[in-house]
Amino acid sequence: MLSPTGTRDRFSKRAALVTQKSPVPDLGDTLTFVQSLQSSLELEVILPLLLERLCLFIPGSRMSYRHESLGIELEFGGPKLKHQFYYQLKTEHQELGEIRISNSKRLNEGHLKAIEENLSHLLFPLRNAMLYQEAIRSARVDALTGVGNRFAFSRSFEREHALAMRHQNDLSLLVLDVDYFKSINDRYGHLVGDQVLREVAQAIQNAMRQTDMVFRYGGEEFTAILTKTDAEGAAVIADRVRKHVADLYIRHEGQRIAVTISIGASSSSDSVDGRAMFEQADNNLYRAKRNGRNQVCSG
Repeated sequence: MLSPTGTRDRFSKRAALVTQKSPVPDLGDTLTFVQSLQSSLELEVILPLLLERLCLFIPGSRMSYRHESLGIELEFGGPKLKHQFYYQLKTEHQELGEIRISNSKRLNEGHLKAIEENLSHLLFPLRNAMLYQEAIRSARVDALTGVGNRFAFSRSFEREHALAMRHQNDLSLLVLDVDYFKSINDRYGHLVGDQVLREVAQAIQNAMRQTDMVFRYGGEEFTAILTKTDAEGAAVIADRVRKHVADLYIRHEGQRIAVTISIGASSSSDSVDGRAMFEQADNNLYRAKRNGRNQVCSG
């Protein structure tokens, strides 16, 4: 289903008449186009195919795609132009996001009809791509806390470390562990322990910047990747995280459960090797534990 959501340009009767008299451009074999849309589950592959198709009869068009709940924003062909048309895409049971088509020239009704016809061919390939994206996301998200899981951390850290080395940017890493978590589980039970982990994960995220990435590494241990952040900046963020966790007010049967966290930090200025960076942050975490917990150790 296509649902136009933007304001279309107005067309004069003369323009509409010209449209009716204009020859329909040769758009190629529709079946071939539909098959090409079904050849991939990657949005970065199928959406440019649509734009390429549209540019056959609307040269110079630009296109963007947005799916708010999945956090996807993609642009193709360059920045948006003056005349814009928005379409909400959805099937009977699923929202598929919004596509914006823009052009420097005013489009006529014939153009708009052709856009909508081609968007209709996109719906089911796009639905399949969304299902694939959701499956990939589920495979990388910790079910209990909603942050990334260990697999996601490994992939993300490998990617961010390579980018930092290539562009000579700072990169820092935090390894975090909930203090005395076994005692919390033993005293209050696993359901309360799960609640503690969820609230700790949320507190860590709340203390971070939007560009920082948080993961549950396993058990009560978390990791965080801080891009474009040197050792000094990492220490500031780590201490802010520590304070956020210490300020948590988790109640159980009328009493507050005190929760603190110990943090080890490392940065690319200390080691250019990713494995060594992780080992250093992990060693600093255990140093924070030995020194009394509820603190940050780096260097």
